[in-house]
Amino acid sequence: SKNNLSQFNFSYTFAMIDIISKGDLEFRNETKERLFSLREFYIGFYPSFGEIRLGKQINSWGLVDGNNPTDNLTPRDLTLLSPEIDEDRLGVEAIKVSKIFGSYSSITGIWIAEFEPNNLPPANSPGLQVREDIPKTRGQYALKFDQSGGDIDWSISYFNGVDLNADLAVV
Repeated sequence: SKNNLSQFNFSYTFAMIDIISKGDLEFRNETKERLFSLREFYIGFYPSFGEIRLGKQINSWGLVDGNNPTDNLTPRDLTLLSPEIDEDRLGVEAIKVSKIFGSYSSITGIWIAEFEPNNLPPANSPGLQVREDIPKTRGQYALKFDQSGGDIDWSISYFNGVDLNADLAVV
C-alpha cells in the first residue's frame, strides 16, 4: 500500500492563461521507497467563448456516494486508502474545450488520447485476473451539456471509450 506524505499545488496566471500543477510525494510500504507523482500539469486558456485545457488533467463529471456511472473520464488509484473522495484520481493526457452560453448553460468536449485503466490492488482473489486484450492506445471522447436555472440543474452526456475497470476479468 501507499501513503501520501505531502501534496503540492502550483498555479500561475497571466493574461487569460493558467498553468496548473498538482503533485504528491508518496511512501510505498512494501519497498520503503519514496515516489513523486505529478497528478496534473496543464495549461488553461480562457477565450471569450469559454475554456480550453491542454495537458495532464483530472476531469470528473458528477458526484455520488457510491459507484457513479458518469464518472468515466479519470482513472483512480484504488491502492490508496484516502479519506478524501478525489485524492485517488489520476490525471490523463487530455484536451478539454468548454463553450458557455449565457450564465446558465455550457457544452463541454473532452478527448483523451490514450486509455488508462484504474490502478487496482493486486488481484489476490483466485477468480480475478488482468485481461491483456484491452487496447491501451484507444482514444476516448465525451460530450456533456449542462443547464442550470430556476430550481433545477440537469445535464446530458455522451461517452465513447473503455470502462476504467475493463482490464479485470472474472474467471
